[in-house]
Amino acid sequence: MNRRDFCRNMAVGCLASVIATSDIAVAKRKKRPKNVLLIIVDDLRPNLGCFGDPIAITPNIDRLAASGTRFSRAYCQYPVCNPSRISFLTGMRPDTTGAYRNGDVFHDLFADTLTINRYVQQFGYEAAGFGKIYHASNGGENAWTQPYLDSEWLDYANTENRARKAKWHNMTLRQAGLPYAEHEDVADNVYCDGATADIAADRLENFAGGDKPFLMIVGFRHPHLPWNAPKRYWDLYNDKDIEPAANDFFPKGAPQPALKPRGGELFGYAGLSTTLEAMTDREKRDAIRSYYACVSYADAQVGRLLDTLRTNGLDDNTLVMLWGDHGYHLGENHVWAKDVNWERNHHSPLIIRDPQRGKSGQHSDALTEFVDIFPTVCDALDLPTPSQCEGKSLAPLLDDPDTAWDKMAFSQLLRGTIMGRSLRTDRYRFTLWQDESGASKGVELYDYHRDPEGNLNLAADPEYAELTEKMTRLHRKHWPKPRPREMNR
Repeated sequence: MNRRDFCRNMAVGCLASVIATSDIAVAKRKKRPKNVLLIIVDDLRPNLGCFGDPIAITPNIDRLAASGTRFSRAYCQYPVCNPSRISFLTGMRPDTTGAYRNGDVFHDLFADTLTINRYVQQFGYEAAGFGKIYHASNGGENAWTQPYLDSEWLDYANTENRARKAKWHNMTLRQAGLPYAEHEDVADNVYCDGATADIAADRLENFAGGDKPFLMIVGFRHPHLPWNAPKRYWDLYNDKDIEPAANDFFPKGAPQPALKPRGGELFGYAGLSTTLEAMTDREKRDAIRSYYACVSYADAQVGRLLDTLRTNGLDDNTLVMLWGDHGYHLGENHVWAKDVNWERNHHSPLIIRDPQRGKSGQHSDALTEFVDIFPTVCDALDLPTPSQCEGKSLAPLLDDPDTAWDKMAFSQLLRGTIMGRSLRTDRYRFTLWQDESGASKGVELYDYHRDPEGNLNLAADPEYAELTEKMTRLHRKHWPKPRPREMNR
Protein backbone atom coordinates (compact mmCIF):
# COMPACT_ATOMS: atom_id res chain seq x y z
CA MET A 1 0.00 0.00 0.00
CA ASN A 2 1.47 3.40 -0.95
CA ARG A 3 1.21 6.62 1.02
CA ARG A 4 -1.77 7.93 -0.96
CA ASP A 5 -3.78 4.71 -0.58
CA PHE A 6 -2.95 4.51 3.09
CA CYS A 7 -4.16 8.05 3.75
CA ARG A 8 -7.30 7.50 1.63
CA ASN A 9 -8.20 4.33 3.53
CA MET A 10 -7.62 6.01 6.86
CA ALA A 11 -9.78 8.96 5.83
CA VAL A 12 -12.63 6.57 5.05
CA GLY A 13 -12.17 4.92 8.43
CA CYS A 14 -12.13 8.26 10.21
CA LEU A 15 -15.33 9.30 8.44
CA ALA A 16 -17.06 6.12 9.55
CA SER A 17 -15.89 6.67 13.12
CA VAL A 18 -17.98 9.82 13.54
CA ILE A 19 -21.34 8.23 12.72
CA ALA A 20 -23.67 9.39 15.49
CA THR A 21 -25.18 7.00 18.02
CA SER A 22 -28.91 7.43 18.68
CA ASP A 23 -29.95 9.83 21.45
CA ILE A 24 -31.69 7.00 23.29
CA ALA A 25 -28.56 4.86 23.37
CA VAL A 26 -26.49 7.83 24.55
CA ALA A 27 -28.91 8.52 27.38
CA LYS A 28 -28.80 4.91 28.53
CA ARG A 29 -25.01 4.75 28.54
CA LYS A 30 -24.63 8.03 30.42
CA LYS A 31 -26.32 6.36 33.37
CA ARG A 32 -23.58 3.75 33.54
CA PRO A 33 -20.24 4.42 35.29
CA LYS A 34 -17.65 5.72 32.89
CA ASN A 35 -15.03 3.33 31.50
CA VAL A 36 -11.34 4.18 31.03
CA LEU A 37 -8.88 3.31 28.27
CA LEU A 38 -5.30 4.42 28.93
CA ILE A 39 -2.80 4.09 26.08
CA ILE A 40 0.94 4.41 26.75
CA VAL A 41 3.25 4.65 23.72
CA ASP A 42 6.89 3.93 24.54
CA ASP A 43 9.52 6.58 23.64
CA LEU A 44 6.96 8.79 21.89
CA ARG A 45 7.99 12.36 21.23
CA PRO A 46 5.47 14.89 19.81
CA ASN A 47 6.26 13.98 16.19
CA LEU A 48 2.60 13.55 15.28
CA GLY A 49 0.39 15.13 12.69
CA CYS A 50 -1.85 16.66 15.35
CA PHE A 51 1.20 18.29 16.95
CA GLY A 52 2.17 19.93 13.68
CA ASP A 53 4.77 17.49 12.37
CA PRO A 54 4.70 17.76 8.55
CA ILE A 55 6.18 14.30 8.01
CA ALA A 56 4.40 12.06 10.52
CA ILE A 57 1.51 9.93 9.25
CA THR A 58 -0.61 9.39 12.33
CA PRO A 59 -4.29 9.57 11.29
CA ASN A 60 -5.61 7.64 14.29
CA ILE A 61 -3.90 9.61 17.02
CA ASP A 62 -4.85 12.71 15.05
CA ARG A 63 -8.52 11.77 15.11
CA LEU A 64 -8.33 11.13 18.85
CA ALA A 65 -6.94 14.63 19.25
CA ALA A 66 -9.66 15.98 16.96
CA SER A 67 -12.30 14.53 19.28
CA GLY A 68 -10.61 15.53 22.56
CA THR A 69 -8.02 17.87 24.05
CA ARG A 70 -4.37 18.03 23.01
CA PHE A 71 -1.88 19.15 25.63
CA SER A 72 1.08 20.68 23.81
CA ARG A 73 3.28 21.20 26.87
CA ALA A 74 3.03 18.01 28.92
CA TYR A 75 6.10 16.73 30.75
CA CYS A 76 7.17 13.43 32.24
CA GLN A 77 8.83 13.43 35.65
CA TYR A 78 11.78 11.24 34.60
CA PRO A 79 13.17 10.57 31.09
CA VAL A 80 13.64 6.80 31.49
CA CYS A 81 10.95 4.12 31.16
CA ASN A 82 10.71 2.57 34.60
CA PRO A 83 10.94 5.66 36.86
CA SER A 84 8.52 7.53 34.61
CA ARG A 85 5.96 4.72 34.61
CA ILE A 86 6.16 4.18 38.35
CA SER A 87 5.62 7.91 38.78
CA PHE A 88 2.49 8.31 36.65
CA LEU A 89 0.94 4.97 37.66
CA THR A 90 1.23 5.88 41.35
CA GLY A 91 0.72 9.62 40.95
CA MET A 92 3.93 10.24 42.91
CA ARG A 93 7.10 12.05 41.92
CA PRO A 94 10.42 10.17 41.67
CA ASP A 95 11.78 11.80 44.82
CA THR A 96 8.84 10.24 46.67
CA THR A 97 8.95 6.81 45.03
CA GLY A 98 12.75 6.67 45.16
CA ALA A 99 12.71 4.92 41.76
CA TYR A 100 15.42 6.41 39.56
CA ARG A 101 16.58 3.42 37.50
CA ASN A 102 15.14 0.76 35.22
CA GLY A 103 16.44 -1.84 37.66
CA ASP A 104 14.04 -0.71 40.39
CA VAL A 105 11.56 -3.51 39.60
CA PHE A 106 8.00 -2.54 40.48
CA HIS A 107 6.71 -5.86 41.81
CA ASP A 108 9.77 -6.22 44.06
CA LEU A 109 9.90 -2.72 45.51
CA PHE A 110 6.33 -1.44 45.17
CA ALA A 111 4.22 -4.55 45.69
CA ASP A 112 1.97 -2.78 48.20
CA THR A 113 1.87 0.62 46.53
CA LEU A 114 -1.42 1.98 45.23
CA THR A 115 -1.62 2.37 41.44
CA ILE A 116 -4.41 3.49 39.13
CA ASN A 117 -5.38 -0.06 38.24
CA ARG A 118 -5.38 -1.23 41.87
CA TYR A 119 -7.31 1.80 43.03
CA VAL A 120 -10.32 1.53 40.71
CA GLN A 121 -10.84 -2.10 41.72
CA GLN A 122 -11.96 -0.82 45.13
CA PHE A 123 -14.94 0.75 43.38
CA GLY A 124 -16.08 -2.29 41.41
CA TYR A 125 -14.03 -1.78 38.25
CA GLU A 126 -12.53 -4.51 36.14
CA ALA A 127 -8.82 -3.83 35.55
CA ALA A 128 -7.07 -5.23 32.49
CA GLY A 129 -3.54 -4.65 31.24
CA PHE A 130 -1.87 -5.54 27.94
CA GLY A 131 1.61 -4.86 26.61
CA LYS A 132 4.32 -2.80 28.29
CA ILE A 133 2.77 -0.97 31.22
CA TYR A 134 5.29 -1.24 34.02
CA HIS A 135 8.90 -1.96 33.13
CA ALA A 136 9.90 -5.64 33.27
CA SER A 137 7.02 -6.24 35.66
CA ASN A 138 3.43 -7.46 35.60
CA GLY A 139 2.50 -5.03 38.36
CA GLY A 140 2.52 -7.60 41.14
CA GLU A 141 -0.25 -9.35 43.02
CA ASN A 142 -3.77 -7.90 42.73
CA ALA A 143 -2.72 -5.54 39.95
CA TRP A 144 -5.42 -6.84 37.60
CA THR A 145 -8.81 -8.55 37.69
CA GLN A 146 -8.19 -9.97 34.22
CA PRO A 147 -5.18 -12.01 33.03
CA TYR A 148 -2.31 -9.67 32.24
CA LEU A 149 -0.52 -10.14 28.92
CA ASP A 150 2.97 -8.73 28.41
CA SER A 151 4.39 -8.13 24.94
CA GLU A 152 7.64 -9.27 23.37
CA TRP A 153 10.73 -7.13 23.41
CA LEU A 154 13.13 -7.68 20.48
CA ASP A 155 10.15 -8.73 18.36
CA TYR A 156 12.03 -9.71 15.21
CA ALA A 157 10.12 -11.42 12.41
CA ASN A 158 13.06 -12.25 10.15
CA THR A 159 14.09 -15.89 10.58
CA GLU A 160 17.81 -15.12 10.87
CA ASN A 161 17.22 -12.40 13.44
CA ARG A 162 15.02 -14.67 15.52
CA ALA A 163 17.79 -17.28 15.45
CA ARG A 164 20.26 -14.64 16.62
CA LYS A 165 17.92 -13.66 19.42
CA ALA A 166 17.61 -17.29 20.53
CA LYS A 167 21.40 -17.40 20.95
CA TRP A 168 21.58 -13.98 22.61
CA HIS A 169 22.95 -14.77 26.06
CA ASN A 170 25.92 -13.30 27.89
CA MET A 171 26.67 -10.96 25.00
CA THR A 172 25.61 -7.56 23.75
CA LEU A 173 22.89 -7.05 21.16
CA ARG A 174 25.55 -5.87 18.71
CA GLN A 175 27.68 -8.94 19.35
CA ALA A 176 24.64 -11.13 18.71
CA GLY A 177 24.07 -9.33 15.40
CA LEU A 178 20.61 -8.04 16.33
CA PRO A 179 19.85 -4.99 14.18
CA TYR A 180 18.38 -1.71 15.37
CA ALA A 181 15.55 -1.97 12.81
CA GLU A 182 13.66 -4.54 10.78
CA HIS A 183 10.89 -4.06 8.21
CA GLU A 184 9.52 -7.41 7.06
CA ASP A 185 6.52 -7.60 4.74
CA VAL A 186 4.21 -9.19 7.33
CA ALA A 187 0.88 -8.60 9.03
CA ASP A 188 0.73 -6.15 11.94
CA ASN A 189 0.28 -8.89 14.52
CA VAL A 190 3.54 -10.61 13.60
CA TYR A 191 5.24 -7.82 15.55
CA CYS A 192 4.36 -7.38 19.20
CA ASP A 193 2.15 -4.27 19.15
CA GLY A 194 -0.20 -5.72 16.54
CA ALA A 195 -0.55 -8.86 18.66
CA THR A 196 -1.23 -6.69 21.73
CA ALA A 197 -3.89 -4.73 19.85
CA ASP A 198 -5.60 -7.98 18.77
CA ILE A 199 -6.00 -9.20 22.34
CA ALA A 200 -6.88 -5.80 23.77
CA ALA A 201 -9.56 -5.27 21.13
CA ASP A 202 -11.00 -8.70 21.89
CA ARG A 203 -11.14 -7.88 25.59
CA LEU A 204 -12.88 -4.56 24.86
CA GLU A 205 -15.55 -6.48 22.98
CA ASN A 206 -16.00 -8.76 25.99
CA PHE A 207 -16.27 -5.78 28.32
CA ALA A 208 -18.93 -4.25 26.08
CA GLY A 209 -21.19 -7.19 26.88
CA GLY A 210 -20.50 -7.12 30.61
CA ASP A 211 -22.24 -5.37 33.44
CA LYS A 212 -19.19 -3.86 35.19
CA PRO A 213 -17.23 -0.74 34.27
CA PHE A 214 -13.62 -1.25 33.27
CA LEU A 215 -10.22 0.37 33.26
CA MET A 216 -7.91 -0.95 30.56
CA ILE A 217 -4.28 0.03 30.15
CA VAL A 218 -2.57 -0.80 26.87
CA GLY A 219 1.16 -0.23 26.45
CA PHE A 220 2.63 -0.22 22.94
CA ARG A 221 6.38 -0.88 22.79
CA HIS A 222 7.12 0.97 19.58
CA PRO A 223 8.68 3.36 18.69
CA HIS A 224 11.07 1.98 21.32
CA LEU A 225 14.12 0.24 19.88
CA PRO A 226 14.52 -2.01 18.02
CA TRP A 227 12.53 -0.17 15.36
CA ASN A 228 10.71 -3.19 14.00
CA ALA A 229 7.52 -2.67 12.01
CA PRO A 230 5.84 -4.12 8.92
CA LYS A 231 7.32 -2.90 5.65
CA ARG A 232 4.22 -0.96 4.62
CA TYR A 233 4.90 1.58 7.39
CA TRP A 234 8.47 2.05 6.23
CA ASP A 235 7.12 2.58 2.71
CA LEU A 236 4.94 5.47 3.91
CA TYR A 237 8.02 7.67 4.19
CA ASN A 238 10.33 9.09 1.58
CA ASP A 239 14.04 9.71 1.98
CA LYS A 240 13.74 13.23 0.65
CA ASP A 241 11.47 14.17 3.56
CA ILE A 242 13.97 13.03 6.21
CA GLU A 243 16.64 15.45 7.42
CA PRO A 244 19.21 14.66 10.13
CA ALA A 245 19.30 17.03 13.09
CA ALA A 246 21.12 20.25 12.34
CA ASN A 247 22.15 20.67 16.00
CA ASP A 248 24.09 17.42 16.34
CA PHE A 249 26.24 18.82 19.14
CA PHE A 250 26.04 19.14 22.91
CA PRO A 251 24.57 22.42 24.15
CA LYS A 252 27.31 25.02 24.42
CA GLY A 253 28.37 25.39 28.02
CA ALA A 254 26.48 22.34 29.32
CA PRO A 255 28.09 20.89 32.48
CA GLN A 256 29.61 17.41 32.42
CA PRO A 257 26.81 15.62 34.36
CA ALA A 258 24.29 16.78 31.74
CA LEU A 259 26.10 15.03 28.90
CA LYS A 260 25.10 11.53 27.86
CA PRO A 261 28.12 9.33 27.26
CA ARG A 262 28.36 7.26 24.07
CA GLY A 263 25.38 8.90 22.38
CA GLY A 264 22.59 6.53 23.42
CA GLU A 265 21.18 3.01 23.35
CA LEU A 266 20.94 2.98 19.54
CA PHE A 267 24.63 2.11 19.38
CA GLY A 268 24.11 -1.07 21.36
CA TYR A 269 22.53 -2.64 18.26
CA ALA A 270 24.05 -3.95 15.05
CA GLY A 271 23.39 -2.47 11.64
CA LEU A 272 25.14 0.90 11.87
CA SER A 273 28.41 2.53 12.91
CA THR A 274 29.62 1.83 16.42
CA THR A 275 29.65 5.46 17.58
CA LEU A 276 27.59 8.58 17.08
CA GLU A 277 30.59 10.41 15.68
CA ALA A 278 31.04 7.74 12.99
CA MET A 279 27.40 7.75 11.83
CA THR A 280 26.99 8.57 8.17
CA ASP A 281 24.29 10.82 6.78
CA ARG A 282 22.66 7.72 5.25
CA GLU A 283 22.58 5.96 8.61
CA LYS A 284 21.01 8.96 10.29
CA ARG A 285 18.28 9.23 7.65
CA ASP A 286 17.49 5.51 7.84
CA ALA A 287 17.34 5.63 11.62
CA ILE A 288 14.95 8.58 11.65
CA ARG A 289 12.81 6.96 8.96
CA SER A 290 12.68 3.75 11.01
CA TYR A 291 11.50 5.71 14.06
CA TYR A 292 8.73 7.36 12.02
CA ALA A 293 7.71 3.98 10.60
CA CYS A 294 7.27 2.65 14.12
CA VAL A 295 5.26 5.71 15.14
CA SER A 296 2.86 5.01 12.24
CA TYR A 297 2.76 1.33 13.20
CA ALA A 298 1.83 2.22 16.79
CA ASP A 299 -0.72 4.70 15.44
CA ALA A 300 -2.45 1.93 13.47
CA GLN A 301 -2.80 -0.11 16.67
CA VAL A 302 -4.31 2.89 18.43
CA GLY A 303 -6.81 2.98 15.57
CA ARG A 304 -7.74 -0.65 16.25
CA LEU A 305 -8.68 0.25 19.83
CA LEU A 306 -10.60 3.38 18.87
CA ASP A 307 -12.54 1.47 16.21
CA THR A 308 -13.38 -1.27 18.70
CA LEU A 309 -14.75 1.28 21.15
CA ARG A 310 -16.94 2.76 18.44
CA THR A 311 -18.26 -0.45 16.94
CA ASN A 312 -19.14 -1.82 20.38
CA GLY A 313 -21.01 1.24 21.55
CA LEU A 314 -18.39 2.27 24.12
CA ASP A 315 -17.30 5.53 22.52
CA ASP A 316 -19.61 7.90 24.39
CA ASN A 317 -18.96 6.43 27.83
CA THR A 318 -15.20 5.82 27.85
CA LEU A 319 -12.48 8.22 28.94
CA VAL A 320 -9.50 7.80 26.58
CA MET A 321 -6.04 9.10 27.44
CA LEU A 322 -2.90 8.67 25.34
CA TRP A 323 0.63 9.73 26.16
CA GLY A 324 4.28 8.72 25.78
CA ASP A 325 6.25 7.64 28.83
CA HIS A 326 8.89 10.30 28.00
CA GLY A 327 10.37 12.17 25.06
CA TYR A 328 13.19 11.20 22.73
CA HIS A 329 16.21 12.50 20.82
CA LEU A 330 16.94 11.63 17.20
CA GLY A 331 20.41 13.10 17.02
CA GLU A 332 19.55 16.51 18.47
CA ASN A 333 22.14 17.76 21.00
CA HIS A 334 24.37 14.79 20.16
CA VAL A 335 21.98 12.23 21.64
CA TRP A 336 20.00 9.28 20.27
CA ALA A 337 17.24 8.01 22.56
CA LYS A 338 16.68 9.28 26.13
CA ASP A 339 18.34 9.56 29.56
CA VAL A 340 19.24 13.26 29.40
CA ASN A 341 17.75 16.19 31.29
CA TRP A 342 16.87 18.37 28.34
CA GLU A 343 13.57 19.50 26.87
CA ARG A 344 13.13 16.83 24.21
CA ASN A 345 13.51 14.03 26.74
CA HIS A 346 10.90 15.37 29.14
CA HIS A 347 8.38 16.65 26.59
CA SER A 348 5.91 14.07 25.29
CA PRO A 349 2.39 14.14 23.84
CA LEU A 350 -0.72 13.95 26.01
CA ILE A 351 -4.24 13.66 24.57
CA ILE A 352 -7.43 13.28 26.61
CA ARG A 353 -10.94 12.61 25.35
CA ASP A 354 -13.68 12.68 27.96
CA PRO A 355 -16.99 12.18 26.13
CA GLN A 356 -18.80 14.17 28.80
CA ARG A 357 -16.42 17.13 29.13
CA GLY A 358 -15.01 19.79 26.85
CA LYS A 359 -15.22 20.39 23.13
CA SER A 360 -13.71 18.38 20.31
CA GLY A 361 -10.38 19.46 18.91
CA GLN A 362 -9.32 21.61 21.84
CA HIS A 363 -5.71 22.57 22.53
CA SER A 364 -4.13 23.58 25.81
CA ASP A 365 -0.62 24.98 26.15
CA ALA A 366 -0.73 24.86 29.96
CA LEU A 367 2.33 23.38 31.67
CA THR A 368 1.06 19.95 32.67
CA GLU A 369 2.73 16.87 34.15
CA PHE A 370 2.23 13.13 34.00
CA VAL A 371 1.63 13.00 37.76
CA ASP A 372 -1.64 14.71 36.79
CA ILE A 373 -2.88 11.57 35.01
CA PHE A 374 -3.98 9.61 38.11
CA PRO A 375 -5.98 12.55 39.59
CA THR A 376 -7.56 13.21 36.19
CA VAL A 377 -8.82 9.62 35.99
CA CYS A 378 -10.24 9.90 39.51
CA ASP A 379 -12.01 13.15 38.65
CA ALA A 380 -13.50 11.68 35.47
CA LEU A 381 -14.88 8.72 37.43
CA ASP A 382 -16.13 10.86 40.33
CA LEU A 383 -13.78 9.05 42.71
CA PRO A 384 -11.83 10.65 45.54
CA THR A 385 -8.21 11.26 44.64
CA PRO A 386 -5.81 9.29 46.90
CA SER A 387 -3.77 11.48 49.21
CA GLN A 388 -0.52 10.07 47.77
CA CYS A 389 -1.13 11.81 44.42
CA GLU A 390 1.17 14.79 43.91
CA GLY A 391 -0.42 16.11 40.74
CA LYS A 392 -3.88 17.50 40.15
CA SER A 393 -6.80 16.80 37.86
CA LEU A 394 -6.66 18.32 34.39
CA ALA A 395 -10.47 18.39 34.19
CA PRO A 396 -10.63 22.21 34.45
CA LEU A 397 -8.49 22.40 31.29
CA LEU A 398 -10.88 20.02 29.54
CA ASP A 399 -13.73 22.38 30.41
CA ASP A 400 -11.73 25.46 29.39
CA PRO A 401 -8.24 25.05 27.88
CA ASP A 402 -7.46 28.69 28.70
CA THR A 403 -7.96 28.23 32.45
CA ALA A 404 -5.15 29.80 34.50
CA TRP A 405 -2.75 27.00 35.40
CA ASP A 406 0.55 26.14 37.06
CA LYS A 407 3.55 28.27 36.13
CA MET A 408 6.06 25.42 36.19
CA ALA A 409 6.61 21.69 35.70
CA PHE A 410 9.22 19.51 37.42
CA SER A 411 11.48 16.78 36.02
CA GLN A 412 14.70 15.12 37.08
CA LEU A 413 17.47 12.68 36.21
CA LEU A 414 20.09 10.84 38.25
CA ARG A 415 23.52 10.61 36.58
CA GLY A 416 25.58 8.24 38.70
CA THR A 417 25.37 9.82 42.15
CA ILE A 418 24.59 13.31 40.84
CA MET A 419 20.95 14.39 40.60
CA GLY A 420 19.75 16.98 38.11
CA ARG A 421 16.43 18.60 39.02
CA SER A 422 14.77 20.67 36.30
CA LEU A 423 12.23 23.43 36.61
CA ARG A 424 10.32 24.25 33.40
CA THR A 425 8.61 27.64 33.24
CA ASP A 426 6.83 29.25 30.33
CA ARG A 427 10.11 30.44 28.90
CA TYR A 428 13.00 28.65 30.61
CA ARG A 429 14.30 25.26 31.66
CA PHE A 430 16.54 25.58 34.69
CA THR A 431 18.47 22.64 36.16
CA LEU A 432 20.54 22.26 39.30
CA TRP A 433 22.97 19.34 39.41
CA GLN A 434 23.93 18.30 42.95
CA ASP A 435 25.76 15.40 44.56
CA GLU A 436 24.52 13.47 47.58
CA SER A 437 25.85 16.12 49.96
CA GLY A 438 23.99 18.87 48.12
CA ALA A 439 27.13 20.37 46.60
CA SER A 440 26.65 21.96 43.17
CA LYS A 441 27.95 19.99 40.20
CA GLY A 442 26.55 22.16 37.45
CA VAL A 443 23.79 24.57 36.45
CA GLU A 444 21.83 24.86 33.21
CA LEU A 445 19.54 27.60 31.93
CA TYR A 446 17.91 27.50 28.48
CA ASP A 447 15.76 30.25 26.97
CA TYR A 448 13.26 28.63 24.58
CA HIS A 449 11.98 31.94 23.26
CA ARG A 450 15.39 32.88 21.86
CA ASP A 451 16.86 29.39 21.58
CA PRO A 452 14.03 26.90 20.85
CA GLU A 453 16.48 24.05 20.21
CA GLY A 454 18.19 24.41 23.59
CA ASN A 455 21.66 24.82 22.11
CA LEU A 456 23.09 27.39 24.54
CA ASN A 457 23.40 27.08 28.31
CA LEU A 458 23.00 30.65 29.55
CA ALA A 459 24.11 29.74 33.07
CA ALA A 460 27.65 29.45 31.70
CA ASP A 461 27.54 33.08 30.51
CA PRO A 462 28.48 35.74 33.12
CA GLU A 463 26.07 38.18 31.47
CA TYR A 464 23.19 36.01 32.70
CA ALA A 465 24.41 35.68 36.30
CA GLU A 466 21.50 37.74 37.67
CA LEU A 467 18.88 35.66 35.82
CA THR A 468 20.63 32.45 36.90
CA GLU A 469 20.51 33.55 40.54
CA LYS A 470 16.83 34.46 40.21
CA MET A 471 16.05 31.02 38.76
CA THR A 472 18.10 29.39 41.53
CA ARG A 473 15.93 31.08 44.17
CA LEU A 474 12.78 30.05 42.30
CA HIS A 475 14.01 26.46 42.09
CA ARG A 476 14.84 26.26 45.80
CA LYS A 477 11.49 27.74 46.77
CA HIS A 478 9.26 25.63 44.54
CA TRP A 479 10.93 22.24 44.04
CA PRO A 480 8.44 19.70 45.52
CA LYS A 481 9.58 18.10 48.76
CA PRO A 482 9.37 14.27 48.78
CA ARG A 483 6.48 12.80 50.70
CA PRO A 484 6.44 9.71 52.89
CA ARG A 485 5.48 6.85 50.56
CA GLU A 486 2.10 5.40 51.49
CA MET A 487 1.72 1.62 51.38
CA ASN A 488 -1.54 0.12 50.21
CA ARG A 489 -2.49 -3.52 50.06
